[in-house]
Amino acid sequence: MATRQKTADKAYWMHRLPQGFQYYMEKLARTCIRVQPADIYLFAAQFLEGKQTERQEELLHVPEVTYLRKLIAKKSVKSRSQQYMSKTQAFSKFYFHFLHK
Repeated sequence: MATRQKTADKAYWMHRLPQGFQYYMEKLARTCIRVQPADIYLFAAQFLEGKQTERQEELLHVPEVTYLRKLIAKKSVKSRSQQYMSKTQAFSKFYFHFLHK
């Protein structure tokens, strides 16, 4: 029962917290242990603001159309054309049978 509750809590928080939050909290904890600042709250605020700034700068360098998005778009075009072809083939079979009765 306790394991189920832990799993449910983890799933809940994974959807509520931003992606990468756990990673940054672990990194903050390691840095606090290593540096041992006098004011941990001020240090944490500065650390997280710095990481947020780094992340925003990295996002500026991400291309708008990535390779993965191109693959997804290509796949959706193929699936639409396959759907069209399957509908056309079904109509052709129906029409062929209709004519040859």
